[in-house]
Amino acid sequence: MNARSMKVMQLGILVMLLGIGLVLGIAQAAYNIGVPFFIIRALPVLGSIITVIGFIIGVVGFTQKD
Repeated sequence: MNARSMKVMQLGILVMLLGIGLVLGIAQAAYNIGVPFFIIRALPVLGSIITVIGFIIGVVGFTQKD
């Protein structure tokens, strides 16, 4: 594994953590401060999409050749 593939894998992990944080943290906080309902419903979907994108980036980094 070279340094570039490690960086891509780490980027994928960070993007996945961003998506998970969006689902768990921001959606709850938005509900508590009275954000419109359609935005609250969109946050978990957006977080899930970001998590899947992060997973794909991580897999691409893992499968890169030297």
